[in-house]
Amino acid sequence: MTKRNLLMGMLALALIFGMTIIGCDDDPTNGNEGDNGVTIDGWSWTAHNDNDDNENGISTVTLTQGTGADSNKLNISGNVRLIPGKNYGYVHLLAIPNNTNLTALKTADSFSFKCKGDGKKYLLHAQLSTVTDFCHYEYTFTAPETEETITVLYNDLKQPSWGTQVPFTKDNITRINFHARAESHITGEGAYNLTIWDLKAGNSTSGGGGTSLTLSGQVYKFETTYEGYVPKALTYTSYSVGDSTALKWYFEED
Repeated sequence: MTKRNLLMGMLALALIFGMTIIGCDDDPTNGNEGDNGVTIDGWSWTAHNDNDDNENGISTVTLTQGTGADSNKLNISGNVRLIPGKNYGYVHLLAIPNNTNLTALKTADSFSFKCKGDGKKYLLHAQLSTVTDFCHYEYTFTAPETEETITVLYNDLKQPSWGTQVPFTKDNITRINFHARAESHITGEGAYNLTIWDLKAGNSTSGGGGTSLTLSGQVYKFETTYEGYVPKALTYTSYSVGDSTALKWYFEED
């Protein structure tokens, strides 16, 4: 199949499933980095492959946007491969906030997003202006096969040990970056498919003790065991994101 016919086939498929192709970098040799993009809810989104920055990668990425009621959803798909002669390869979906969203990130202690995907692992970066060697603070998550909200506390972000260690200061956040990685312990080589939407900053409160919590008049109770034992106490973090609240419970082991 020629490259032209392949792109036409992808366009037809996107129309059937209510998606609009924004950009398609299926030529990993062109180094194009600004040939696709869309702005949604104050976030500017672009998709990139690993030929950017002269990496000479062979991964591919297509960015598509939902239509109608799903127009806030962005999907990246393609194939991710190890760069020849290297032990990594990647594609990424970059989200750059406007001033309002950037201020929210700098005054928050967490951010959340909704996602759906192929059940594989993905990596996100909270990029800081003080990190200059690509050793960004990161968080690994699994793309669920059904819609799910994922909340990331700033305290859960970790910086890899291979680069210059920089303190995490939320005032230095500049953007959020979602990656499919070819490394076997993350996404792995091959096809990937990830949909992201509703990215926003949030704040949390923490507390602890017991197995129940009353929040805004609603009682939440934990009534299960974990790996065969009943926790003697629980601590929690509640996340306030827009009009919704999510709870994350922590076990206190004996």
